[in-house]
Amino acid sequence: MSKEVIAVDTDEVLFPFLDEFTKYHNLQFGTSHQPDDFNSYYFHEVLGLTRQQVKERVFSFHEVDDTHVPPIEGSQAALKQIAERYDIVTVTARHPQFEEQTRRWLVDIHGIPFRDVYAIGHEDTTEKPRSKAEVCEEIGAVALIDDSPKHLMGCSAIGINGVLFGEYSWNKVEEELPVNITRCVDWSAVLHYLDIHAPSTV
Repeated sequence: MSKEVIAVDTDEVLFPFLDEFTKYHNLQFGTSHQPDDFNSYYFHEVLGLTRQQVKERVFSFHEVDDTHVPPIEGSQAALKQIAERYDIVTVTARHPQFEEQTRRWLVDIHGIPFRDVYAIGHEDTTEKPRSKAEVCEEIGAVALIDDSPKHLMGCSAIGINGVLFGEYSWNKVEEELPVNITRCVDWSAVLHYLDIHAPSTV
């Protein structure tokens, strides 16, 4: 019997992108940005740069070795538990050219059990990125775990459940979330939402 599919974002859900990118950016360009400065994930708005400049700087960041970067706390253990019940696919807004690099960091380095990796691009780096809702529908995902309200709203509109991950400055929402989107502040909360319990240590 085949498992249901859950889609999981990469940056800020598994990989601490802004923590690493701001350190890199400050070192390379003499800035003093902190992750909390980003109340939008449209970096050109926060950094005061053109989209082309943002693309160049994000791409140069991805060319730096990331093998030393640990996953976000709790993600590895949680996903190994989730994988016992679901097939897990990552759907990330990273540019498609970094798909294999993303797979290497997730699967080869950290042993996170992903069936597939889809890098669809972001408006700041890709001319016409696919929507995560489109990809989730295509792969038959029953839910998306993501830090972006926008991607989750797109999924919600076509009947796919969503987990709004984390409490970040860019994912605060004023309006009430749809009934099929639940905020989970960390991976422990995600396991609770999925009704998956940690194995007994007794």
